[in-house]
Amino acid sequence: MFRTILTAALALSVAPALANDSIAELGTGGLILSRSDAVAMESEDLFISQEKVTVDYVFRNNTDKDVSAIVAFPMPDIEGDPNEMPAIPEAQSDNFLGFEVTIDGVDAKLQLEQKAFALGIDISADLKAQNVPLYPFGDAAKAALAKLPKEVAEDWENRGIIIEDTADDGSGMKTVYAPFWQLRSTYWWRSTFPANKAVHVSHRYKPSVGRTSSVSFFYDGQFQGQYATYKTRYCMDDGFE
Repeated sequence: MFRTILTAALALSVAPALANDSIAELGTGGLILSRSDAVAMESEDLFISQEKVTVDYVFRNNTDKDVSAIVAFPMPDIEGDPNEMPAIPEAQSDNFLGFEVTIDGVDAKLQLEQKAFALGIDISADLKAQNVPLYPFGDAAKAALAKLPKEVAEDWENRGIIIEDTADDGSGMKTVYAPFWQLRSTYWWRSTFPANKAVHVSHRYKPSVGRTSSVSFFYDGQFQGQYATYKTRYCMDDGFE
């Protein structure tokens, strides 16, 4: 039996932070079949909207033997920085983009592997030892950090795992500890491509759509800054000006 690996590349492209009222987007890509003489991608059908992204593939095993595969789909890395505001569709869930997969119409049995890093060092075990979720956003992480022993909190702050965050919660200025680690998540599942048959693979997720409440390329009475980039990207004509 042949064994191969399919890798889904989820390219990360975070929009530059322009101001505190801007929300960065997490860009996404699609499923990529690693080079294989056994399995070929026959078609790819992509649908994109602000509410959902769906990609439908048809893979065909052109050999006389079944191909056993592990399919991996890396999610975009996310940073627990209180000064950044990435647009996360499912802010309280480990599956923060609502990622789903079907194979020939049947839900795939997805496995989620997550690791947390600070300054490039794996600190997953540290978080688990203190019952702190690896996912840096959401109420669960904030509540867990508030219960940290003082000596642990001071050690984590020195190691770049957490950071002090001072803000007005409506009752006055308060300082709390906020996540400052990076989360790396990968979904993976096992799949078999039968000999001389086509397999329909579909995945879908909610897109991360960045936004801002201000125009970032017009100030002091003229177009400047990133205007040239926006003009090219969004095909602005002279009538816009």
